[in-house]
Amino acid sequence: MESLSLNLDPWESINCLDDAHRQEGIDAGYKDGLISGKEAGKRLGYYQACLVVLNAAIEIEPDCFSSRVQENVRQMDELIQFLILRMRVFRILWRF
Repeated sequence: MESLSLNLDPWESINCLDDAHRQEGIDAGYKDGLISGKEAGKRLGYYQACLVVLNAAIEIEPDCFSSRVQENVRQMDELIQFLILRMRVFRILWRF
C-alpha cells in the first residue's frame, strides 16, 4: 500500500488565509466608502441648497447682508462647487 504524499506547505495555508482576510478588508472598506460618499453627497447637497437660498436673497435684496457675509457666501459657493466636481471626478476614476 502506497502512502499518499501530500505536498502541503504550511505557509501556503497562511498565505491563503491572509489573502482571504485582505479581500474581506478591501470589500468592507469599499462598502464603508460608498456609505461615507453618500453621506458626504447629502451634506454637500444640503449646503448647496442653503447657498441657493442665500444667493437668491442677495439677488432680490442686495443690502440684506453685509459685503463680508456676501463674500463668504460666494466663497462657500465656490468651495461647494469644487467639492461636487471633485466627487464626480473620483466617481468616474473609481469605475476604471
